[in-house]
Amino acid sequence: MQLLAPLTATLSRVGLLAVAVALGGCDLAMQPGDSEAPCDATSVTPAITGTFVHELRSEYVGDDFRVSVSVPEGFVPGLEPDGGPYPVIYVLDGYWAFGGVTEFVRTQASYSLPHAIVVGISYQDDSTWGRLQRRTRDFTPTSWELYAAVNDRDLAQRLELGDSAPFDSYPMGGADAFLQFIQHELQPMIEASYPADPDDATIIGSSFGGLFATYALFTAPEVFQRYVIISPGLNWDDALLSAREEEFAATHEDLPAKVFLAAGSREREERLARAQYGDPLLAELEESYRMVERVEALAGALTGRGYPSLEVEWKVIEGENHTSVALPGTSIGLRAVFDSQYFFSL
Repeated sequence: MQLLAPLTATLSRVGLLAVAVALGGCDLAMQPGDSEAPCDATSVTPAITGTFVHELRSEYVGDDFRVSVSVPEGFVPGLEPDGGPYPVIYVLDGYWAFGGVTEFVRTQASYSLPHAIVVGISYQDDSTWGRLQRRTRDFTPTSWELYAAVNDRDLAQRLELGDSAPFDSYPMGGADAFLQFIQHELQPMIEASYPADPDDATIIGSSFGGLFATYALFTAPEVFQRYVIISPGLNWDDALLSAREEEFAATHEDLPAKVFLAAGSREREERLARAQYGDPLLAELEESYRMVERVEALAGALTGRGYPSLEVEWKVIEGENHTSVALPGTSIGLRAVFDSQYFFSL
């Protein structure tokens, strides 16, 4: 595990203009539609104040992860923390979700959320293809023939048209190894490096990430105490997790967790529109999602079990589709699993 330099640099526009002058007067006043960059520029990962980045090799997954960590104000590695221990919020698909969750948690801290550590889980291979390949591998509990038939065929067509990809099929079924990575490699590292509360961990997952979070709930419920599950792929492998929920209920009398489930009101029409392309396999896959119906059914099943330590909320978020629901779902979900309490730290 390697700790990279803290990402603490911020520049105001005045500071940028000063840099421009030093570089010879680069034109930063570009207008929309201008075809050239204002000056020689380098693409870098934007800095988020008060964050640290770890490179972490997983022996369980056999891959390299990039883990971004945001900390409450005033934390300095190696010094005694001012406050804490803090709840930890683990964010799947960290390459796009970490920044938004970090800033939301910070703005809501002391109001509707506690001060918390946010952990974004990403991959060292930051390419679009690399992300698609790895999230499909890590977030799915099994291989599913229908999904493979549709997506591997689509991938083959892209390759024939001249697209490039580092693989010729989507790997699937790695959720157990990924869960082992979180439980036995990532969480111990976070708890050893930061003032983290080992008994207060939240997971946020959307789409395949929501599928994985649901899988974790029924497989190793001790890993997380709070779950924000948004548009989960509960159709996966002929609704495999519905059977997993029933198996869990048959062997457990309690499920100590706070669970929030969400779906977008426009997800069904979005899927049905895609199913009209005239492809029977694609139509079968798209029609299987039934996101609102499946989320409601899971919430009802969990509530009906009567687990004494389980709290469940679910919501259909109006006007949102499968991708747009992630942001409002995260906002509503975090406040739900933290009971919408008001925290005042003076």
